Parts: sequence; structure tokens; C-alpha cells
Amino acid sequence: SVQTCLCLAHDGPCDDPADFVQLVGRVLVFQTRTCDDAFCTNEFSAVAPSSPFAAQVDCGGLSLCGQSLGSRIKVIDHSQLGMNDKPSWFGSTGCRTSPQSGDFWRPTNCEVGSSSACGGASGEVNGGTSPRFKAFVGLVLGPTFTSGVPTSRWFDVCYCDAGCDGDTSGTAMDGDQFGFHKVGRIRVSPLKQVALRESGADSGVKIAGLAGDIMFDGRTNVPVAPRPAQIKLLWDNSRTKSNYDCSLLGSSVIQFAAANLGPSCSDEDLCSYRAAKQGSSVVIFNDGGMLGQRVRFDQAGVVAICYCGVLADGSGQQPA
Repeated sequence: SVQTCLCLAHDGPCDDPADFVQLVGRVLVFQTRTCDDAFCTNEFSAVAPSSPFAAQVDCGGLSLCGQSLGSRIKVIDHSQLGMNDKPSWFGSTGCRTSPQSGDFWRPTNCEVGSSSACGGASGEVNGGTSPRFKAFVGLVLGPTFTSGVPTSRWFDVCYCDAGCDGDTSGTAMDGDQFGFHKVGRIRVSPLKQVALRESGADSGVKIAGLAGDIMFDGRTNVPVAPRPAQIKLLWDNSRTKSNYDCSLLGSSVIQFAAANLGPSCSDEDLCSYRAAKQGSSVVIFNDGGMLGQRVRFDQAGVVAICYCGVLADGSGQQPA
């Protein structure tokens, strides 16, 4: 935060610090970080779709936020026209007028169609009581596809400190009516497949008949404990498999000859190969290589990798 001071310039130019004699206000600079927990033990530049993360809102670097459980968050679609970047006291700024994004999956937060009624059924979605930062945990945003290809996408983060479900048409002079204002952005990016282990060994799946690992960049919020993410593999030689196909347990799901040659799925959202961290920068989907659980294809072809970070019903009952 910074304080603003006024120089009246009645006897000359404002060219000396002593000329600024009147304190007129304070500018609060909020910042939003995406992390793995409320205390931002690990911070991410982008988050993976359909995977839980925490959004920590810094309260201007000082103890400037309220200490009640009345704080609220609202994630809205990013405006390329800058409609969400107008000054927070404008009645037409996006954070005041826009409802929550339809791709905000979890937790249940804002009422459908409402621009202010957020916080869940009983205010359980709040940032806690710390006056220095507000942490909203367990957030999940959905994926974005362009012509069937997963792509990155920005979302804008709106924050309200208290009295959020009331009149949001007031001015900044009335804190209870200040309402939602923009405090940052979140970038959701698809998982990036890699071939190298943490040690630098090239062990990625490449050749039919040769066992290898399915690995992704681990510097993101892929859950590994206590409910690890999981994968499902589909034959996709026609290159037409979609997000919908990934949700099914159909004939395209690859059936491996033995349990230790690839993941097996007993239900649409229950597959055996789960995420484990390999060092600090790689997530590996063979339970960390235990018991020789690599992936071996006996024939060449195109494979679609389906990823599940959290179940669609929010239960999170993936096997631990």
C-alpha cells in the first residue's frame, strides 16, 4: 500500500517533499497468487485444469483486510476489452456486474446469474480471518478447448472484504458498499508432457514393445496426495477423441496384457495408474515407478491421454 499526499502549489511548484503537506488517502495494491495451500508453500505461475489449488489474496502488504469470515472471491471470464480493468469504484466494472465464470467448477460458490451472492450456501467459501491475506482453498477451474485442442486461458479474480451480498452500487467512501473489485488474474494451462525424469534420464514412452513412463511437468498443481490424479489411455488413431470420450469407459480404453504394463480402469473415473512426484519438477503416472509399473504398448498408434484431477461431482474419492 502507498499513501497519497497533496501539494496545494499556492506559492510555487511542488518540487520538494515538504510541499506535500496534506494526507488525502491510501492506495491499496492487492495481489493474487496461485498456490498449493493456504500459506503458499509452493507457488504456481499457472494452474492445471480440473485440479484443486489455492488462491491467496495479499491485503496490500499490511494488515488491511477485515478479520471476519465475510470475505468472498469470484472468478470471472477475462475481458480482452478491459471491461474488468476499470477503476474499482466504477459501477460498470466487470467485477461488480459479471456473474461467476461457468468454468468455475469447485467449490459451490456464487448463485447462478448473481454478481454478488457468493460464498456458498452458508458462507463456507471465505478467505479466513487473517488481516494480512485471504486464502481460498480447493478451487477448481475447468479446461478450455479450441477445435478439440486444449489451450491456455486467463480468468480474472474479484475480491470483496465484507458486506458482499448487499448493495454494490456505492462508492469507495462506503466500505460496506464497495463490493467486488479486481485483485489479479489466474492462468489455466494444459498439462505439458515431458520425456525426461528429474535425473535427466530419457525414460518417456516412445517405442512399441519398450516400457516407459508417462510424465508431465510437475511445477503445477497436479494433486499427488492424499487423493492423487489419475490417467486413462484411449486409442485415437483417427485423432477424434474428445473430452466426452475421456469421461466414458468404452471400447477405446486400452486394455493392457498385464496389470504392470499400463493403467486399468474398473469404472469411468477409477483407474489404477495415479500421479506421484518424481523430484521437484516431474509428475509421473505409474505410481512413481513402484513394482515396475511402467507403460508398454505392444503396437504402434496414436494414444489420447485422459487426465482427472478431481471428480466432477466434487467428492474427490479417487483411491489414495
